[in-house]
Amino acid sequence: MPATKIVSINSYQHQYCCLNIRNAVAVRVIKKPQFTLYYLSLFDDEIECRLELFLSVQPDDYWQEKSLAQAALNMEPTDAIVIIANNQTFSIARGGICNFPLYWSKNELNSIVISTVLPIDENRTLSIPGLMASIAVVSVAYQNEPNLTLNSPLYGWTRCRRGAVSIFSKTLGLIAEYPVVFFVPAAEAPKRHDLLDSITSAMNNFGQKNSKIGKAVLELSGGFDSTLAAIAAKRYGVALQGISVNFPFYEFRYEEAIQKQVAKELGVNRDQFLGSDFYAYANPDWWPQLDEPATSIIAIKRDLTMAKYAADRGIHRLLVGQGGGDQLFSENMSLPVPEPVSLTRQAFNEAGWQLFKTEKQKMQPAKKYLQRSMLTYLHDARLDVVLKESFGTHTRSPFSDLAVIRCAMSWAALSSQLGGT
Repeated sequence: MPATKIVSINSYQHQYCCLNIRNAVAVRVIKKPQFTLYYLSLFDDEIECRLELFLSVQPDDYWQEKSLAQAALNMEPTDAIVIIANNQTFSIARGGICNFPLYWSKNELNSIVISTVLPIDENRTLSIPGLMASIAVVSVAYQNEPNLTLNSPLYGWTRCRRGAVSIFSKTLGLIAEYPVVFFVPAAEAPKRHDLLDSITSAMNNFGQKNSKIGKAVLELSGGFDSTLAAIAAKRYGVALQGISVNFPFYEFRYEEAIQKQVAKELGVNRDQFLGSDFYAYANPDWWPQLDEPATSIIAIKRDLTMAKYAADRGIHRLLVGQGGGDQLFSENMSLPVPEPVSLTRQAFNEAGWQLFKTEKQKMQPAKKYLQRSMLTYLHDARLDVVLKESFGTHTRSPFSDLAVIRCAMSWAALSSQLGGT
């Protein structure tokens, strides 16, 4: 396993602002007379077409405030945009499924620092409210990253929210936030055959974008999601090596036969892992360093095993089906996620309980970010950047692609029009 190391960063300096971007995050820079735009993505091989898609909306405009929120609907939701203006304001659009963190702070020189990593070292002070916010958010359904709070675990550092455009002033800090909502009204739902054509086109687009990689490891469950990912990739010449996780008990014991048959139909060789080796809270051989507490680490042994499997074979792309048939196309994307579940009082002492209640109360105004159509609930993607830094692997799902997400929103609208829930 790789040794834990300090994250390497590239710094971009402006008159009043410094942007620190970890090496694993690809960057493209566009300079204009009034501002400089940074497009950030974990996918080096796709960043050019992703930037081109965004710029196709209003290429010469000064994306500011609400106009940026509208333009962000054309940004791939795994990515982020930072715009630093000459008038001492800056804007950050962070996609709802953004797979790397973004924070900001004001340093001792009164300059703004925007960073994709929390600079935790012996000279920093941890924030008790920020740490308690990470605990409080566990009680909010589907909020893997503490997206309902701007507090970070590091004193003086503030989170840039996923699924939002945030507008900042050097002197005032955060001055406005605009949700980025992918919503299609029922009245604008497409015809069924048009939607099917759009889904086919979106999956072909996913396959085409992955055609340059040559090889990929496919996490083959035998289900709808990973099978579609495999078909799209193979159609564009990607050689696939399958891996499956099997559980020899309960209803899961039937999955192995399905996986075997799907692999045969796809023409994919497959290695198998025993699911009982990856139970929740199973200790991994190595612990990665995350920027803040994360519930996703309960299954970290499984994620690390898959990444190491790919890296050992010189393969840098992991194809998965996260967010697909069990979320985007099976839930009503126009509705909010379920109501929060309360944490038990017995887990806290009196002081801790009061802190927890205070931080949870602060999250109430941000409940608008619990809409499914903002995508923040799909999965905790913060581990993706760490896996890339540690193993050189990119985790890629067609169901985090903008084109597929638009199809899912149209599907929700069509279902609503037809009387579905």
